[in-house]
Amino acid sequence: MINEAATLNYHSLMKDLDEGRLKPTYFFYGPEDVLIERALRRLKEVALEAGSEDFNWNVFRSDADDMDWSVFGDALTSLPLLASRRVVVLKGVGRVLRNKGVTKLIESALRQPPQDLIFVMIEENPDFKKSFYKMVAETSTSVAFPFSTPQQLQEHLRNFAAEFGKEIPD
Repeated sequence: MINEAATLNYHSLMKDLDEGRLKPTYFFYGPEDVLIERALRRLKEVALEAGSEDFNWNVFRSDADDMDWSVFGDALTSLPLLASRRVVVLKGVGRVLRNKGVTKLIESALRQPPQDLIFVMIEENPDFKKSFYKMVAETSTSVAFPFSTPQQLQEHLRNFAAEFGKEIPD
């Protein structure tokens, strides 16, 4: 089972990112896709030097028809290009459980993360009874993205509008 006390939420993750506290591996889980995408965007801004994103930011969807696991493996093991680090994101990490080679590659990256890599795994509904998810939770910074309450949703909308110089009244 996952250690709930050690699990971050969206706000604590954003605070860490704003303060430049980066972790080598993250496990984002939950149904709030919009907040996950906002967190990824902020991570990209903080982790990568301007101009290096094209070479050092890789996002993979495990359910994509054209998913090439060898390209994913290369991204996970390659050195950053003209930057101090690279970021690799894998959406739908649960789908890799059928592929033993990819699972072993992920386990290796989690147990001995390269200093120049930030690896983010995303899964909407992980089964923490499975050994793979237990290992991911133990070796990564877990961030929960549960459904927002109506009050949280209002706060998120206000923050989003503020990014565009707009204000949403109470």
